[in-house]
Amino acid sequence: MEHDTPSLLFQQAVEHLISAQVVRPGVVTLMELVTAARSAAGALTTQKVEHLLTRPMRADLDRLLVHDPEIGMPRLRKPGRLAC
Repeated sequence: MEHDTPSLLFQQAVEHLISAQVVRPGVVTLMELVTAARSAAGALTTQKVEHLLTRPMRADLDRLLVHDPEIGMPRLRKPGRLAC
């Protein structure tokens, strides 16, 4: 659908969602749900693999995060950090 006024299209979309009784959570609620899901996923992952992580294996994994001067960065970056 084309129209010169984006606000009119937005209003029509809102009216459609209201008539279809579509309710979306607010941003804060969505952030809280995502945080809870990530936390639960992390806890479940830990629970599932903890018995596999022996002390030597943990030490090997930790060494992957130590800065390697040969390549100028850790061999494995910490989760959540983007490579630049």
